[in-house]
Amino acid sequence: MSFLHKSHQQRIAASDNGSRILTNTSIVKLTQDDPGVPGSRINGAIICEHNPGGSVIYYQVKAKLVVLATGGFQGSPSMTAKYLGHGGDNIFVRSNRGSVGDGLSLAIAAGAGTSKGLNTFYGHLLAAPLRAEDASPHDYLPLAQYPGRRFTDETMGDEIVNQYLAKQEKRRGFLLFNEITRRQHCMGALFPNAGDVDRLQKARDYGCNVGKASTLGELFEILRTWGVDHVQAADTVEKYDQVVRHGQRNLGLDAPVGRAGAPPSPLVDGEGPFYAMEVQPSITFTYGGISIDTQGRALTRDKTIIPGLLVAGVDAGGFSNLGYTGGLALAFVTGLWAARSVARELGLVEPCLPAADARDSRPLQSRL
Repeated sequence: MSFLHKSHQQRIAASDNGSRILTNTSIVKLTQDDPGVPGSRINGAIICEHNPGGSVIYYQVKAKLVVLATGGFQGSPSMTAKYLGHGGDNIFVRSNRGSVGDGLSLAIAAGAGTSKGLNTFYGHLLAAPLRAEDASPHDYLPLAQYPGRRFTDETMGDEIVNQYLAKQEKRRGFLLFNEITRRQHCMGALFPNAGDVDRLQKARDYGCNVGKASTLGELFEILRTWGVDHVQAADTVEKYDQVVRHGQRNLGLDAPVGRAGAPPSPLVDGEGPFYAMEVQPSITFTYGGISIDTQGRALTRDKTIIPGLLVAGVDAGGFSNLGYTGGLALAFVTGLWAARSVARELGLVEPCLPAADARDSRPLQSRL
């Protein structure tokens, strides 16, 4: 962020328009043409600048437009408890802890409505037990496979399983998998060109619960030492095998499987070694937020435009609801909407996207 900040400072200095970038500054409230009237035009804000010596300076800033882009509310224990439900105040935060819902609170106070999905969020299953203060963000461990006692359909994806685990008592999950899965999903790069990472070893390095066994019986014994109902775990694994591998559909599973893809392969004795890893839910950013239109303008509960108030990034809600549609993509699209609205209001040239690279029109296979 320091590079971006410096670049913006240089650009403002070159423009000679008298603009400033204020850091260590918070918005106290948005101001409106008709104070106290929900949905009244936003005409600026009262802000508070915190100086190094401890003093504070308040300013009243007049503006034709205000853009809220504070990054959601995952950093606020009180708001995650309110919107995500019981236990939401201590879910592992694997991203920006400074996003504490300022944008959402300011908009609601000005009469804005909220989107659906306020109780949903994006995150990954992480190794456990692990505290956020003990880990660096680049060492967080996304990993998804087969939870010990099934509480949801694994094929729905890690991001959705993560949210369901957050609603379980004590929020303890256990991934059970074999050597084939370990080699396929636990050893490679998290992202292209990121370098290979042994996720299990990384979890061990942080003192997380990771176990290895040559038989399923030994694996269930490891679970027992972690406080898991190992008898229930063995029954779950056996029943899953009977349904998925042997086709005994008359047996009831704890949760459906296969709604979004092929069911994970059952664990079968003789195909070890087997592994168990304790996981916990985490949150990267929240899905729910302020209701906006396709020009980035904030809307009231009855979908009336609030003049002067724009929203960008994950402060805007309704783009995802349980499922994940992207974070950076959301910031890019809503940021462009807001920038175009600002340009129209100020009589400036509207920003436009660059022409598509001709290489992107080639079939994917030709670029591999």
